[in-house]
Amino acid sequence: MTSAKHILWLGLWTATLWAQDPKVTMNVSPREVGINETVKFEISITNGPSGRAPTFPNGFDGGTFKLIQSQPSTSFQTSIVNGAVSSVQSYTYYLRPQAKGRHTFPSQTVQVGDKTYASTAVKINVGDQVTNVPQARRRASPWESFGEQVPRERVQHEIFTEMVTPRTEYYVGEAIPLSIKVFRTQGLNINGNGSSMDLPDFTDFWVEDIDRETWQDTVIRDNKRYQVDTLAERMLYANKTGTYDIKPTRFNLNVQVGRSFFANQQSVERFTNPLKLVIKPLPDQGKPADFDNLVGAFTLKGELDKNELKQGESLSLKLIVEGNGNFTAVRDFALDYLKRNFEIYPGGTPTTDKKEGLIVRKSWVYALVPKNAGEQKIALPRLSFFDPEKKTYRTTDEKELTIQVLPGEVLGGGQLTSNRERGKIVAEQNLSYIKLGDLGSVEAQPEPSSPLILAQVTGAVLIADLLLFLGLSLRRRGVAFQQANRGRFAYKQFQKKLATLKNTTGEAFYAGLQDAMLTFFGDKWDRPAQGISLEVIRNAFERAGHDLAAYEAVAECVEALEMARFAGGESAREPLLERANKAIKHCEEVMA
Repeated sequence: MTSAKHILWLGLWTATLWAQDPKVTMNVSPREVGINETVKFEISITNGPSGRAPTFPNGFDGGTFKLIQSQPSTSFQTSIVNGAVSSVQSYTYYLRPQAKGRHTFPSQTVQVGDKTYASTAVKINVGDQVTNVPQARRRASPWESFGEQVPRERVQHEIFTEMVTPRTEYYVGEAIPLSIKVFRTQGLNINGNGSSMDLPDFTDFWVEDIDRETWQDTVIRDNKRYQVDTLAERMLYANKTGTYDIKPTRFNLNVQVGRSFFANQQSVERFTNPLKLVIKPLPDQGKPADFDNLVGAFTLKGELDKNELKQGESLSLKLIVEGNGNFTAVRDFALDYLKRNFEIYPGGTPTTDKKEGLIVRKSWVYALVPKNAGEQKIALPRLSFFDPEKKTYRTTDEKELTIQVLPGEVLGGGQLTSNRERGKIVAEQNLSYIKLGDLGSVEAQPEPSSPLILAQVTGAVLIADLLLFLGLSLRRRGVAFQQANRGRFAYKQFQKKLATLKNTTGEAFYAGLQDAMLTFFGDKWDRPAQGISLEVIRNAFERAGHDLAAYEAVAECVEALEMARFAGGESAREPLLERANKAIKHCEEVMA
């Protein structure tokens, strides 16, 4: 009976909702925004058809405001007042302004059920980017209820982002260094967990990642001191001329004031400035005939593995190109001009050396076999490139290498031999062939057939068991000794953990390094590392009268660790390990 009443009541409630005409309201807010803030377009439907989202018969037109995501955020609320049932469905679209100034958000036509509704166009003022971080109420510490309450000075913190290049005009093929930076006031920290960075799409450029440690700096702007974190660096190479717009980078940053456990975290959204780059064509005047779109500054040199050899032997010629620029345009060298005096065997794919993610060196190896005895000259190829700094074409200098070729021993049929020692194999680097001498015969090893084998094996097993027992006993004693002397061995254990982290990557590295640092203090104080934080370490240092500079080094290392985790990149590992080791060693010295 009760179930029947519930079903009847639900049916009456649904019928009541359907019987009412929907009320549709549309609102745009706020009307004053910064260039890095968002605008909300909200549609509220009272007593509308259940589960049916509104549609835009004429399409959604944001004007100079761009939708951040096509799907809206939704909410649903039902209320019953004096027996009257009402429901409200809300659909919120978030948009981003594209330019500063006074802009019009166009009227939108919305269809709900069988009816259409139109909003009114509104004016929105878009100003400079907003840098202030909203004031958040600090979580109260349970210890603050004891003793006299001291009012805290409230500081207005700021955070903003920038995307910069050294200049705005470049030549086609020229390297364009791009940096993305976060500026924040002192005391405002970014948590890597919960923060994200959405880079723009560099579709019109060849892109190389600059993989190096996230570095920090301090600058003063408008009489304010900011800490600057360079979170991403890219090297762009334009493929064609023209004017290109690079869209802003979007950040969702999880920030907090200080590093106390009771500090409130909050999420702020920031956008960098867009960039407009002008790509100019290379000049025609002075262009060498063999120019192959190489732009930058380069040097070319050659190396030989030997300066004297006999006919029939081979030598390795290594060609090395070093410098900075678009190394992808450096082609393989054709050494056909040497074929008159040498047999040439290419060494295959060239090798590249990188520094901070960028190619700085490219090398090729060729095997040369001289055809004639006497002094031979090996002329190196030349490389033509456009130097954007000097705004002129350049060609590497003429260079040649000299070798002495001794006569070889003549065999039947006019073939040459270099009188190598028989039975010895000499493999030259990157040769296309190898000459083999007499390898001799390979004899099978005789199998042991002694009747004492069983006794020997039995004795070896007994001795191994005894050694294993002694080893386990010594190990247990060693572990017990280390547990009793955790503080003495804390730094040594920390160094062992650093050694294991050298081959670790990704989140496992960052979490492992932070755990190793906190475990060091747990070992020093003979307590679990789980309850140790930077605030606990600082309080302990203050009570013990230790030098707070050691604590500050640890705090800065943890902050650099969080920033590296956020920015990514593998090259930050070695500097972080070195920095952590230096900070913990300082703490070991002051805590001794």
